[in-house]
This record gives sequence, C-alpha cells and structure tokens, in this order.
Amino acid sequence: MFDVSKVLNVPLYNALCEIFNDDVRITNAGQEGYIETIKSGDHLLATKSRECEQYMVNCPTCGDRRHRLYISHWAFKPVTKGKWNVFTGSLFYCQNEPTTCDHKELRQQIKAIINPKDLEPVSIPANQRGRSSKKQLKLPGGCIPVNAPEAPIAVKDYLEGRKFDLDILYNGWGVHACENLEEYPAHGPKIIYPVIYNGEMAFWQARLAWDPTKEQQRQGVRKYYFPLGSSKGDVVYNKDEARFCKIVVIVEGITDVHRIGQQGIAIFGKVPTIRQTQIMQNALGHSLGIMLLDSDASESAEEYVNKYKTDIFQRGLFLVKLDKGDPADYTREEIWDILVTKIGEQE
Repeated sequence: MFDVSKVLNVPLYNALCEIFNDDVRITNAGQEGYIETIKSGDHLLATKSRECEQYMVNCPTCGDRRHRLYISHWAFKPVTKGKWNVFTGSLFYCQNEPTTCDHKELRQQIKAIINPKDLEPVSIPANQRGRSSKKQLKLPGGCIPVNAPEAPIAVKDYLEGRKFDLDILYNGWGVHACENLEEYPAHGPKIIYPVIYNGEMAFWQARLAWDPTKEQQRQGVRKYYFPLGSSKGDVVYNKDEARFCKIVVIVEGITDVHRIGQQGIAIFGKVPTIRQTQIMQNALGHSLGIMLLDSDASESAEEYVNKYKTDIFQRGLFLVKLDKGDPADYTREEIWDILVTKIGEQE
C-alpha cells in the first residue's frame, strides 16, 4: 500500500487523485530539487522545477493516455525567495504536447479542492540559483563500448538484429553497453546512449535490450531511462554534427538518428519544444528541414510544419509521413528512398 504521508505535497497529490480517480503516478519520489524563477511584476514566477518529485497524470487538454503531464510537487505551495513571493502555479509540463497544452481549467479544479492552510510554506534563500556548481557528467558505472568483445550478448544480439553496425554505433555515436545499470537495475542489460550537445555530454539515455509490449509498459516496464535532471526539451540530439549538412531530418529518438545518419536530429518527443525550435533556427536554419516522425505522430507533426513551414529553415520545412513504424524500423537505404521520393513529390 502506498504511504501518502511520504509525498512531498500531500494536498496536491490528494487533489489529483480525486480529479483523476487515483490514476496518479510519481517520479523522483522524495526528491525536493529546486525551482528556477524570473521576475514578473511584483513577484517571481517559477518557470521550471529540476530534479524533483513530480506527479504524472493523463493530460486532459491533449487527450494523452500515457501519464505524460508532469506536475511538480512545488506547484501551489506558498514559496518566498528572499523578500519576493514566488508564483508556482505554472509548474505543469505536458511531454505529449509541450508547446500547445493549456492547463488553466485543471489548475482551477485543483485550487477548488486544496485548502491553502494545508500547504506548507517554503522559504528559499535569495541567492539560491539551483545547482551549486556545474559538474561534468559521466556515463554510468560499468559502461563498456558496445562493440567490445565483453559487451553483453543481449545488447549485441538486439542491435544486430535491428541491423545496426556495432562499430559504427561506438565509433560514430559513442554508444556503450551496461550489464547492470545501478540507476535502473531491472529488466536486464541496457544500451547507453550519450547525448552530446555543444561538445559536452548533456545527459545520457539508457534503453532496454528488448522491446516491452504496451501492456508491460502500462505495468511499469520502462523502455527508456534518463538520469535525474535530464532536460530533454532543451537540447537537440546530434545538432553538433547536423549543422554542417544542407538537409536536416527531424526525428523523435536517438536510434532514428542512427538510421538516418549525420543529417538526423532527435527531439525526444512528438513535436519540438519552443527551445528546440530556437536551436534549430539558430544552428540549422541554413538547411532544408524534413520532419520524419513515427507514424502515430503525424497529426502533431503536420500542425507544427504548417506553423513553421518558412520560419525555421531558409530552404523550407517539409513533412514526410511513414505508413507504419518509426525510422529505425527501416534500413538507411529504405528510409532515404522514402525521403527523396516524398520530397520530390512536394517540390
């Protein structure tokens, strides 16, 4: 039985359970983390919360059914930072539709349930800026090159079964393998993908060496794992290499990029965030952009392309839809044949 008393924001958690019929999940349980703020009139506005406990529910705005709306434990708490009051009610983030979801109605529902007297006041030092120092991230312990003889057989078999070349994965992308990942020990060996951004490792991603079913995922089996503090929406995977290309192909995940090649970039979701859009415009704007997302993301992709068709890339932004699966399900030759044919039809 889950001990509600250990939740960092009991009133908020209980309100969400009431609204969502107890279908509330918790990530980073017990992690207080910190918030980032900006000046807004006569108060501070909390814009992001980092490395902290969050409550995951299905987003009522976009119709998400995978608990992709994250609500920080800081939300609605009476927070002061030095002499300033901090508004925390905007600490909602939908990873399904990060640029479009409006949660005003849900906020009103929560406020109608929560008794402000039950919320514990929090005082933050005026000079607190989040992490005390920036430290160089490292791969998790026990990692070895994916093409090394001693790499886990399960990882090698899985990747080669999907027609990935182990030497290219390591020499070109720095992919590693881990027999026992301390941060996510369940479900066998893991594939470790470093996410390099501006010449440094922003974070890493771990992946199972097998494909869980949707039912297994609903039961808690995670295909992917990211370490605490990973800001997926603030980076574009492979931007450093793609900036030299005349064509850039926007895909969802890391393995999709490996299938595309140097021209591929990953956004870790269905549509780019505002920050990722800015990155593409500034670093890749000289290119022709192609959006090639998984078959189940075509509607979101179409809305995004229609909105930014001529605003990001000087040579335009085009949408290519896959009939099934994702780019990593095809060979590189197959995927480029699709791209060339589809773009030719649109020009």
